[in-house]
Amino acid sequence: MKKIVSRISMVLMIMIICIPLTGKVNAELKRVVDKAALFSSEEIISLENSISEISNEYEMDIVIVTTDDVEGKSSRDYADDFFDYEGYGLGNDNSGILMLINMEDREVYLSTSGKGINYFNDNRIESILDDVYSHLSDGDYFKSSEVFLSSTKRFLESGVPSNQYTVDENGNRVEESEDIAGRIGMSILIALVVSSVVCGIVIFNYRKPMAVAEESYIDRSSIKFTKRSDRFITSHTTSRKIPKNNNNSSGGASTTHTSSSGNSHGGGGRSF
Repeated sequence: MKKIVSRISMVLMIMIICIPLTGKVNAELKRVVDKAALFSSEEIISLENSISEISNEYEMDIVIVTTDDVEGKSSRDYADDFFDYEGYGLGNDNSGILMLINMEDREVYLSTSGKGINYFNDNRIESILDDVYSHLSDGDYFKSSEVFLSSTKRFLESGVPSNQYTVDENGNRVEESEDIAGRIGMSILIALVVSSVVCGIVIFNYRKPMAVAEESYIDRSSIKFTKRSDRFITSHTTSRKIPKNNNNSSGGASTTHTSSSGNSHGGGGRSF
């Protein structure tokens, strides 16, 4: 008994020690990585505080990265790799959004991951880029970062768009694991209901007494059949033009791609 209590105590001590260490590693990650030296120290602190407030409220990792050397990569690849390999992202699906200010190519790129892909669909990505573009063009990088955070918070407050869905770069719809599991579950449920109904009908019919058909009491010699036929004369067909649906079918789409780490990302960018 003492050995069991001792082992349990040891396990609890290890858990208590490991939990703070895990949180500490995550807390040490900088959410504003200013490699291009675009911000003052006061501006970095201000942005970090805003990011912390939004991230804690919505459980969404938010990162701002500036660089004047993308190491030969595209802005998209650099942003995705920085997010993945530096250990960003909250939750099991590494949810988050990263804004890269690429001074080497003068481009801005937004990379999304996890639930960030659902919150920030293609239209919302373009909207955020519209919001920050003028400030980037004017060289006001701090203001553009503030606007990025305010726009990000606004969309997080709005929630996931009701018509949001995910597609790959070829426009093919991507099935979420939850959707697949739901469809399988629904198929099983429907199959069970149908099979139960069929079995019930069969059992019910077997329990009913066999009825004697009416024909058994009819004197067939007293029945006379009259032959009758129908002739087809003409036909009339009416046709009408069905108008096309002018709604934008990709309005709620989040276009995704796979990064070098194998993770799925959404996003978009433009030059400034």
